[in-house]
Amino acid sequence: MSQGTNSSYAESLFVVNNDVFVAGIEVRNNKYHAVLWKNGIKTSLTDGTNQSGAISVFVANGDVYVAGYEIINNSEYAVLWKNNVKLTLNDAVNSDASSVFVSGNDVYVAGNDHSGANKARIWKNGVPVYLSNGSNDVVATSVFVSGKDVYAFGQEYRKDSRIIKMWKNGTETSISDENEFSYINSSFVLGNDVYVGGNKNNEPYPSNARIWKNGVPINLTDGTDDANVNGVFVTKN
Repeated sequence: MSQGTNSSYAESLFVVNNDVFVAGIEVRNNKYHAVLWKNGIKTSLTDGTNQSGAISVFVANGDVYVAGYEIINNSEYAVLWKNNVKLTLNDAVNSDASSVFVSGNDVYVAGNDHSGANKARIWKNGVPVYLSNGSNDVVATSVFVSGKDVYAFGQEYRKDSRIIKMWKNGTETSISDENEFSYINSSFVLGNDVYVGGNKNNEPYPSNARIWKNGVPINLTDGTDDANVNGVFVTKN
């Protein structure tokens, strides 16, 4: 991992067999650079000409997929790398990629279109599918496949609330109370159960660390101190 010479940020972790993969960002010469660490050994995903970031990593069938972004000529592009080689995502300009998930031969990427109001979308094998129409500011932060069902998770920003959203096979559902300020940082699906980790902001601060299971909130803190859930992972007994 980072040796402390440059500032760096870990954004995503994936473990398979005895190998640990971390996607993230390293700051060099005041620029962000997309990097991947495998068992602590760093690989740069770009040549450093443009600012970039690696936000999500997924390993399947021996192939390593990383989703992120690259800024080219002052425009942000959603990017997917497979085994350190950049692949084409259609209609990727003015977009970012925040999550990647591989199921069988299909590669899913969640991200956002920033042209105008944020519009949440996923790419399936490089082809974009919009989850929102731009009437409200909506972002997609993660994608998860369970069986034949494709889940995407994200956030809708309103003037007086922040709402956690889920799309199951394209159908939208609100996970959090639509009158609260709630934030999503992580999601996981196990069987028919959907878990979301994040927080519920109180007015005034601090925030409650919270998990939602199938839309039912579970507070992990009492709101005395500011707290947050950054990751959730579920296994069978």
